Amino acid sequence: MKHKKDFLMQKVAELYVVVPVAEAAVNFNAMFSFNETGALLWNRMDEDVSEEALMEVLIDKYSVDEKVARHDVKVFAERLSQAGLLEEQ
Repeated sequence: MKHKKDFLMQKVAELYVVVPVAEAAVNFNAMFSFNETGALLWNRMDEDVSEEALMEVLIDKYSVDEKVARHDVKVFAERLSQAGLLEEQ
């Protein structure tokens, strides 16, 4: 799983906001924001990464159990996919 390169993340106050660039700026008509955890996962998705690897990031950083990490990564990935922010597989 990898996020599209036409979107950059910027910190604005306490949130991290996804900003479209290039052609994506014309076609993306929404705002997408993350908390610190979402920003951590987004940054790991600069390169293609598995859901398992993202789970490990959450487990290592926040000491959550595998079930919680799996759920959080799944929800995060679904939100990104629905917003059209993931590269096609």
